[in-house]
Parts: sequence; structure tokens; C-alpha cells
Amino acid sequence: MRNTAPVYIHLNLNERNHWSRSLLPGVIAALRERPGIRVMNHESLSLQEVWQAGRGTAMGFLGMFTEEQDGPFLDELRREGIPVLNLSGRSPPVKIPSLLHDDLAIGRMAAEHLLQPGQKNYAFFGLPGSRLSARRHQGFAAALQEQGFSCEAYLHERRHDSIASWLKRLPRPVAVFAATDTRARALCQRVEQLGLRMPEEIRLVGVDNDPFQCDLHLTSLSSVEPDFYRLGFRAGQIIQSWVLEGEEPSPGESYIAPLNVEVRMSSDPWHTRDPLLTQAIRRMKDPVAEVHSVAILSRQLGVSRRSLELRCKAEFGQSPLFLLNRIKLERAYQLLSHTELELHEVMERVGFRDQRHFRRQFRERFGRGPTELRKV
Repeated sequence: MRNTAPVYIHLNLNERNHWSRSLLPGVIAALRERPGIRVMNHESLSLQEVWQAGRGTAMGFLGMFTEEQDGPFLDELRREGIPVLNLSGRSPPVKIPSLLHDDLAIGRMAAEHLLQPGQKNYAFFGLPGSRLSARRHQGFAAALQEQGFSCEAYLHERRHDSIASWLKRLPRPVAVFAATDTRARALCQRVEQLGLRMPEEIRLVGVDNDPFQCDLHLTSLSSVEPDFYRLGFRAGQIIQSWVLEGEEPSPGESYIAPLNVEVRMSSDPWHTRDPLLTQAIRRMKDPVAEVHSVAILSRQLGVSRRSLELRCKAEFGQSPLFLLNRIKLERAYQLLSHTELELHEVMERVGFRDQRHFRRQFRERFGRGPTELRKV
């Protein structure tokens, strides 16, 4: 006879926290697939009180657990055979299964975003004693090392004077990866107080894509976006299968890859919410579009050259010709670095005709000529 008694899934998630709140849609979507499951989130009670009150019922626990805070409670659950799945990467308990964001992949994704032609200096702004921060740092540094770059790290407490001193001595321009959006916001405040410019002197990217942290600055913050929905959904599937069918997951840790980098002003000098300029930048960067002049670009966009110039000047403080030349030079840098094309072929592809003019602009932009780049 089928058991119709309700099954309780207790969520150890703080709904006021962006990280936890972002997981809930995926968790709930997975749990809705099975009838008879009740979701409980008792923020006013301790985990021990929830457990004691629910003895004798079918239940499972899902959410943020740490070895230091929850060790005795987790030991008791294990003795009783109660399913419990951890979603926190800060200090994952070794005694229960964990489903986590892939922090190594997050670090690599940040590096791939910040790596760009001419960028030589990189740094990491981390959290002391945090495994999550350490793994993100590891992924970031490894990706940089593969391209021949090193990374200076700041891993101390958030003291205003020490952070400011660190920023002052960093060689500029520098690309900085912060372990979290909260950390990125703290660094952004110091940058603004010191009168430094983002992204011209400091390019910055954080993690979590928290709108509260990323958009409440004069310079909006770029951020790696973890796949919160997929992590929550998979966690919901695991815990319900464990509770209902006894399908215990493999011990240890499993990982969910990040989605993308949400690019904002702190790491992209050409970031804009103007749809026309967004399209203009996209066409400038697209080699297939063959935008070799502002006249061609304005025709493709269906606007007058004067209108395009006015909007570029208002948004970026630069002409569309300046933007176009900068993007063409960066494209040329990539072709010279990663292909065997002759110099005249590179110039033809990016739309330069005068070799002397190209060599001069290339040197001004990257500190060395195209021939010197090939010798490195």
C-alpha cells in the first residue's frame, strides 16, 4: 500500500541572503515534481530544534552547512540515517555529500574575461581563511600562468588602510579578480576614494552577479554568474530521491559549472545600456561585419554619422573613430599573437591600409611594435 504521509524537506537557507535566495527557484522547481513533499524553512528555530520536533517523520535537510558550526548536529543525523545535502563551498563538511559551485572554473572564467591584449598585470582580492576564496584564486592563477602571467594576491582582513596601500602599490593598469561581489564592492569603494579610474587603471570583476552589490555604484561591477538555478534544481532532485527512494548520492563533492561573466562598466570600457551603441560596439568587434570606417558603421546602423558621434561622445567621452581604432588594434594583436598571418594580411583583415600609421598606433597602444610582438 502506498505511503501517503507527507515528506518534509527542511531548507537551511537564509532568504535574506542573495546567494541562498538565488538557489530557491531551482530547489522549489525540482521539489514540485513530486506530490506529497512539504518544504520547510524555519529561520526562527535552530536545526537541532527542527530535528527534535520532527522525529518520526520522513524528512531530509538541504542547505548551507559548515563543519565548525554544524558538526555535532550532522553527526546525529548520520546516526539516525537522515538524508542531508550541503550546498555551501565556504567550509564543506566532509561527513555529508556536497553539491557546490565549481570555484576552480569560476576562477578560470574570470581570468579568461580579464585576459586581453596588452594587459600584463593581474591581482586577486580574496578572503582570509576561506576555502571558497582559495579555490577561486587557484583557478584564476592557473589560467593566468598558462598564458605566461603571474597574479599578486591580497588575502587579509578588510582594513581600509591596508587595502588602500595594496592598491597604491599595484602596477597599473591592473586587472583584479575579487572572490565575491561583496569583496569587489569593498575594493571599488577604496578605488573611488583614492581617485583611481575604472576600468582605465583598474579592471575589476567579482562573483555572484548580485544586483545589490553590482549596480549600486557609479561604476557598475562586472561579475561571474554561477548557475544558481541548476545547482538548486539538481540539489532538489538529489534530496527528494534520497528521502523517497533511498538513493543516497556519492560521498564527497560534486560541482556545477558557472554560466558566464555579466559584463558591466568595471571591466569593459565600452559597456553601455544604449541599444544603438551596444549594437555599434558589437559590429565593431565582429570581423565578419567588416566595419573598417565610421561611415560604413553608421550606414549599417541606419543613423547619421553626426548622430552616432554625438551619442558616443556623450556615453564614452570619445568619438566612434577612437573606439573603432582601439577595437581594430586589439583584433590585430590577437591575430599577430595566435596566427601565422603576414603583417600585410593582418592589416587587411582589420582594415588598416597605411603600414607606417598602423605600426605607430600599435606601438602607442601596446608599448611595442607588431614585429617585436612576434619575437616574444
